Amino acid sequence: MTGEGPDAPAASPERIRAALRTVPEPCGLLMRTPLDICEMGLVEEVHEEAGRVRVTLVLTDPSCVHFDGMRRYITDVLLALPGVRAVEVTVSRTVLWTPDRRQGAGGGRAADSAPVIAGTALPVRAVDSARGAS
Repeated sequence: MTGEGPDAPAASPERIRAALRTVPEPCGLLMRTPLDICEMGLVEEVHEEAGRVRVTLVLTDPSCVHFDGMRRYITDVLLALPGVRAVEVTVSRTVLWTPDRRQGAGGGRAADSAPVIAGTALPVRAVDSARGAS
């Protein structure tokens, strides 16, 4: 079921992001530290055009066993929005997840910030255990 037929106005970026914040991050649930996929920094890009929404995720592990479940959940949540007729959820093949992507982590994104555009890398600090941060 899609949101309100073909003549419904397009869903706003704010409504799409709000809907994505209702999608739980599966590993956090298993570890009893519930986070949503935005808080965990899994949402890399969101693009909406003419009722078609494309979401690109950055997974904590490229072989994540929970991807299919997250894809179904994201699709269901977004199709419930007025103006959304189709949803595509993909995984970034160019950006790796790092702990600094988590909201609230040192240097992480603000809670209401928009996902970054695909191909934009977040700063990653390498640590050499013998010499400290480099």
